[in-house]
Amino acid sequence: MAKDKSPFSQQDVVAYITAHPDCLAHHPELLAQCLAAAKSVDTDTHPGQLSPGQFKPDMVNPDIADPDMANIVDLSPALAARARDEARRLGLAHKSLLHVAAENMVSWKRLHHATLALLASTDLAGLCHVISAEFPTIFDLQKAL
Repeated sequence: MAKDKSPFSQQDVVAYITAHPDCLAHHPELLAQCLAAAKSVDTDTHPGQLSPGQFKPDMVNPDIADPDMANIVDLSPALAARARDEARRLGLAHKSLLHVAAENMVSWKRLHHATLALLASTDLAGLCHVISAEFPTIFDLQKAL
């Protein structure tokens, strides 16, 4: 039989999950895989006693009397939290996009107004007046001295 050459032992994995308990909350699919693997573990060798590394699925929810229901883990809170975080992130992105769009509309209106003022001038003096007098008002600039 070939020896397992994994760089991590079971103790390393247990130590990591113990040190980072939020790991399974961020990866609920991993918890589901662990429970599925635990279901296939044969506990008949030592009835009522866990050997090292074994896991009983009913340890997840010991209040469940039905052994068929003991393997069920409700992952909906983790999925709901992930969906709420995503919705919050999308809401912030949406709000930022609306803010930029509103700023662009204001800038477009100012530029349009300035263009119409330039086109309305009929001579060089009128053009200079638009640039020196109307542009600061249109673009909310301080008047040039």
